[in-house]
Amino acid sequence: MKNLLRLLDIILTTLLVFAIVKFFPIFFSLDMFDPIQNTLEEMHITDMVFSKMRDHDAVEVDSNIVIINNGHLNRAEIANLVNIVNYHEPKVIGIDAMFRKPKGDELDIPLAEAFSEVENLVLVCGLAKPNQDDSFDTVQYSFPMFNQYADNGYANLYIPSDDFRTVRLAQANQFVKGKEILSFPVKVASFYDSDKTYKFLQRDNDFEVINYKRNIDKYITYDYSELERDPEAFDILKDKIVLIGYLGPNLEDPVTEDIFFTPMNENYVGKTQADMYGIVIHANTISMILEQDFIARTPEWISYMLVYLVVILNMVSFDYFRRKYPNFYQPYTVLLILGELIGFTTLIIVLLHNFSIELKFAGAFFSLIVCVLAFELYTDSLKPLVVSRYRSYVFERDRKRAKEINKRLDDNPLDDKESK
Repeated sequence: MKNLLRLLDIILTTLLVFAIVKFFPIFFSLDMFDPIQNTLEEMHITDMVFSKMRDHDAVEVDSNIVIINNGHLNRAEIANLVNIVNYHEPKVIGIDAMFRKPKGDELDIPLAEAFSEVENLVLVCGLAKPNQDDSFDTVQYSFPMFNQYADNGYANLYIPSDDFRTVRLAQANQFVKGKEILSFPVKVASFYDSDKTYKFLQRDNDFEVINYKRNIDKYITYDYSELERDPEAFDILKDKIVLIGYLGPNLEDPVTEDIFFTPMNENYVGKTQADMYGIVIHANTISMILEQDFIARTPEWISYMLVYLVVILNMVSFDYFRRKYPNFYQPYTVLLILGELIGFTTLIIVLLHNFSIELKFAGAFFSLIVCVLAFELYTDSLKPLVVSRYRSYVFERDRKRAKEINKRLDDNPLDDKESK
């Protein structure tokens, strides 16, 4: 019987842990806790691998991709830039810009004519009217006079609501009203190497972890002004992927427009300054596809089962040490939780850094931290309170029954003679 009661205690304390994990974040929903909440949400252990552990000096420049900054060029100037690039026969040109409305023949006709000369041209489109399940109802394209010469890929970067402008994941495609739309980097990569792109799509993952390796310094990068000064000096563009996008008004003056946080940010905890332009994020996705260097994600059920198992084992050990070795209970719990936090942190980092496996240990660290709190809250407060209330209830019930029995006996006394 005692063993069954202990088993019940362990089950209840485990459920209490996950109840705290589930509802405690509501406490941080108050506006006064926004800075704390944002910092906790941004703190991903895996970011340490991208930010601090990888030897970025050893990463080679991706010579397949050339990024050209279009700054604040108007359409006629972009047309001239496209003509210069196309003259050197790149394999594909991807332009991270939309041209939604006409702006006059003086600007529009040169751009349309430049597009018409490009053999493989990819223009971005935009997914609009999002639904709660991360799907979209509408696709926005460039004006038909431009879009008729191009293929399209959507440029939307995936940023969950609980990630403050941090781009960690990519989606290969989306279905809008039954029609498949490839993402901009996937569409560009398909023109360069269709076989590798097909293998990437065959992974059939809803989300892919972007295997960040490079920022702007690890791609061949030019400002539009460099090409205009010497248009014929860029034979390096031949047979390359050329991405034209925004890298600030010029390469020397970074700005906050179209720039995002990534796991490569030097401040992987409490990010303060965005570190990567959108076109460079697309370039990293293309590099990942062409290098076939993907990150595998463990299924969520494995993570949840691992968390449940660890919490249950913790509760068993807490109960054992508290009963058998009460003097060692407190130091034991502190050392155990500290050891588990260090151990799981090391496991997550090693799996990602050495084996390109992301262990999604969802809620695990907070679960471990509240294990002792939940156990002591149940053992020292909730359980004694329930037991006390139950005993009071039983005592009061038995007292009332005894009182009723005595009253019935007083109302119906036995005659002494009859009793004899």
